[in-house]
Amino acid sequence: FVRGAVDPATQHIISASLFLHPGFLIIDHIHFQYNGFLFGILLWSILMARNGNKLASGILFAVLLNFKHIYMYIAV
Repeated sequence: FVRGAVDPATQHIISASLFLHPGFLIIDHIHFQYNGFLFGILLWSILMARNGNKLASGILFAVLLNFKHIYMYIAV
């Protein structure tokens, strides 16, 4: 959906509007124990890996696992 937009600025606006949607934040922080914060760490780790910084990616993913062990399923 986001990649369908040609303009990079439009892609950023769509991404930000999805991640910062008030309903997502309210439901996430009340019921799902701050998964939005953890999802941000996951995305940061993936970004570091894509940029070739494997050490920072590994450290961020290790921090993520210390916050919530369910992310171990992604490591497989």
